[in-house]
Order: sequence, then C-alpha cells, then structure tokens
Amino acid sequence: MPNIKLRESMGLSTDSSLVYIKTTDGKLFGISTSASEMQTVFSVDLKLSNDICASQIVESKGVIFVPSNSGVVNAIDGRTKKLLWQHKVSDSMINSVMPIADNRLVVATVDGKICCLQF
Repeated sequence: MPNIKLRESMGLSTDSSLVYIKTTDGKLFGISTSASEMQTVFSVDLKLSNDICASQIVESKGVIFVPSNSGVVNAIDGRTKKLLWQHKVSDSMINSVMPIADNRLVVATVDGKICCLQF
C-alpha cells in the first residue's frame, strides 16, 4: 500500500471509478473504487507545498479541478492526467469550486473573493 498523506481534500470522478485525493505535499492521486486493495491509478505533482486546503476536488466535462490553500485553482485533464493550467485567484485559501454552464467555473475564496473562470 502506498504511503499517501491524505488531508481532507477528496472528490469523486464523474463515473465513480476513482476517488481523487490531494496530499499535504501537493500531489493529486486517483484511487480505484473497484479494487479490493488500495490501487493508485495515477498521480500528478501539483507543486503545492504544505497544502492544507480541505475544499472538495470536483470533476466536470473531463477536467479535474483541485483547490489549494494558496489561492490557486489547478485544472487537470481527466483523460491524460496532465496539468492543463493553474490560476491564482487570491492569496487566500480556495473555499469552493463550482462548475456551471458553458464551461465556466465559479471560485470562492475565504477572503471573500468570487470569480468566474472559463475552461
């Protein structure tokens, strides 16, 4: 079993085949929901050090959105598992990410900022 230091940040793939978890050292893992033992399907290094953001990881239209405590939203291609982009919204923790219509993402931070990103 891999030594993964999970924080509270988790999410579920749209097809429920993977649980997404973000570690305190800034890595995103996809863990199989159907394996009899813990099976890591993929990992991506987001280069987020000491990330303690507990906000939910969300997938929409093939893109995995990972919030951070440094105010950065990370977007990962759900098919290739490659980092698509990182966008700095604030210097404060991302409180929530919510996909809406027309490939847009509403992002809120703990310091009260709200923005809408196109993806």
